[in-house]
Amino acid sequence: MVPEYTISQPYLTPSCVLGEGPAYSSETNEWHLVDITEGLIHTYSGPAGEEKTVTVSADNDSSAPQITVFETTDLLKRTTNVGEAIGVLGLTPLPSKLVVGAQHGFASVDLASSGTENKPLNYIAKVYEDDEAMYNKMRFNDGFVDPAGRFLAGSMIYDENSDDKDRFIGTLFSLSADGTECKPLLGKIACPNGLCWTPDNKFMIHSESASQTITKYSYDLTTGEISNPQVLFKIDVPNNYPDGLCISRQGDIFLAIWEGARIEQRDSKTGDIKAIYKFPAGRVTCPAFGGKNFDEIFVTTAAYPGIENDLGGQIFKFKVPGQTGIPRNIYTGKL
Repeated sequence: MVPEYTISQPYLTPSCVLGEGPAYSSETNEWHLVDITEGLIHTYSGPAGEEKTVTVSADNDSSAPQITVFETTDLLKRTTNVGEAIGVLGLTPLPSKLVVGAQHGFASVDLASSGTENKPLNYIAKVYEDDEAMYNKMRFNDGFVDPAGRFLAGSMIYDENSDDKDRFIGTLFSLSADGTECKPLLGKIACPNGLCWTPDNKFMIHSESASQTITKYSYDLTTGEISNPQVLFKIDVPNNYPDGLCISRQGDIFLAIWEGARIEQRDSKTGDIKAIYKFPAGRVTCPAFGGKNFDEIFVTTAAYPGIENDLGGQIFKFKVPGQTGIPRNIYTGKL
């Protein structure tokens, strides 16, 4: 029996339209996340002391281990408006600077002394500049910094409800660790989403939402090339789409299910499902490990207009016994 847990209360309440891309900085004890379509970066200072938690048992299996859920709190927050869609962010050696996948490519932003004022992006590499139609209708979505310092992120159609007959025109791009080269790794993608690397750095795992597929690739850490794609698993529930994901040091994937109101914990070697975590938010977007011991799972969600009592747009946080994350990889290239 697969244990199922219900996480009923949010940890933070930013009321995002499309919350995504949480990233924890151990250097500053801060959480960053994006509100994609609003062009916002929210930064929360970590708690100064102990937080209030509740212990939650599995709904369907009294013998399953209990999890810890964090109660609603209020942390110091600052918001940065970059003035355009921003799909994902990555950490850099400079605490006040982030690298991002923005509307037109890879860019950096300086958060220093920001309130809610605009902070213009500094583009490192723009894509589609030679194709005006693609340049205007595409944006970057999810991504991640690889263990060698490259920043990978994928592009997709900005308006998913557009009349484009073929939505599979997105690309997964790789920005080199020094920031001097941007190259495509994968093409014909409709909605590129979560990325992670197995703890031994031998494999890259990528979720593609439109095809409901999670694929595992052999990864050459020296060259950044991928090969030998294998479908690890598919989400076979209609209208449930794999979104962002993260991986634990123990090798378990935690995968958000858009319009499925849940996170699935799966084995990264077999794809077998090990646990389900349910939320009062239909559009769960991305989990990420963080906290001083990297044992807290921070979960972003998106608003779900028209659905009564849906808590989409808020943030949840919980801990799973025996599961710890890997510190965030750092992009070290030009900013």
